[in-house]
Amino acid sequence: MRRITAIAVLWAGTAMGATTQLGLLGVMTLGGTDGVDRGSLASPNPYSGNTSFGGGVMIRGAGNPFFNLELNALYAPRKYAFAGGGQATFPMLEIPLMLRFTPIPLLAFGFGGYYAVKIGDVSTTGTLPAAYNPPTFGTHDYGLVGAAGLQLPFGPMMAFLLEARFLMGLADLDPSLVGVLKVRQWEFVGGFLFKIP
Repeated sequence: MRRITAIAVLWAGTAMGATTQLGLLGVMTLGGTDGVDRGSLASPNPYSGNTSFGGGVMIRGAGNPFFNLELNALYAPRKYAFAGGGQATFPMLEIPLMLRFTPIPLLAFGFGGYYAVKIGDVSTTGTLPAAYNPPTFGTHDYGLVGAAGLQLPFGPMMAFLLEARFLMGLADLDPSLVGVLKVRQWEFVGGFLFKIP
């Protein structure tokens, strides 16, 4: 019975991997600018990241069972806590494009790039530093993204995805600072993948 179950899971995962898939995803962002590359900044990092939640959609192109191209569109707000106790939340549209590698149906890895852009007004609480300039700070970002996670098939038409992603930003979030401020951000993504007939 165990052998039959294992074969069924492998068959379902292989069927999912070779077809176009649509995903409905939730995302939890951790870190924001924690661990940024501060370059030649003379003062400590004036920003730290907080947890935020969002969601979005994903489409994964049909390929072979091992390699697929994947495009996401995620609403992934970024929260920044400032040294003086204030906080700012940026509503961001994040668009990762990744090449997926699925060595076995239960495991999925991805690597590619992302672009993120502010899509609404920034909400703030508390006292913000005088140097904070919302029109220029963090309005767009781009960089590299890597992912690793699990895909649990529920038959040949649906699977559950749970994975961790790491974003390594290449854009300077705050050009007004001496040095550079770049994103180093963890994201945890979960949701359902559906085979498109």
